[in-house]
Amino acid sequence: MTKIEEYVWFLLEKCGFEVKYFKEHSFLDRSNTFYFQFPFLEFVTDFALSSAKIIVEVDGSYWHNGVQKTHDILRDQKIRQQGWKILRIPEARLSPDLGTH
Repeated sequence: MTKIEEYVWFLLEKCGFEVKYFKEHSFLDRSNTFYFQFPFLEFVTDFALSSAKIIVEVDGSYWHNGVQKTHDILRDQKIRQQGWKILRIPEARLSPDLGTH
């Protein structure tokens, strides 16, 4: 887990959500539980709230690479076709100093 993912975990908990590592037999209908490293289709997402069909993706500087950006656009289309919403957050917008939490 990266520092920025740890920070997102912290923020989600601060907002009242439960956050857990996804395990193969996780109980998915908990209304306020985000799962970290949630497998969806052939992908692994950063965080997912299955009860609301919301995926949160944290994009690092690599995301601006043309190949990665194209891959993620196609990936997002497949996920959205399943009725899920995706929130992509650029890493730089989360916190200028990760040590402040």
